[in-house]
Amino acid sequence: MVLISIDYTNARKVCNNIENQKFDSRELARKTIREALNGGEGEIIITRLTDFMEYVNDQEIDNLGNYFISYVQINLELPN
Repeated sequence: MVLISIDYTNARKVCNNIENQKFDSRELARKTIREALNGGEGEIIITRLTDFMEYVNDQEIDNLGNYFISYVQINLELPN
């Protein structure tokens, strides 16, 4: 799950553009998202779906109106 603060002027467009894209790492996804954003400063959260649900249910993220939401796929290397 990706949450981008509404403080970025084109956060919604970026969320639409990255939807279901594949990245080799969370860091690469964050870098790509930051490069696509223009204007504004705010939070970018990239988390697993399960963790996102826990954050919302535990009210750690309690105002989803402050974010545009999308999802991406992160390729995780499995241990040998």
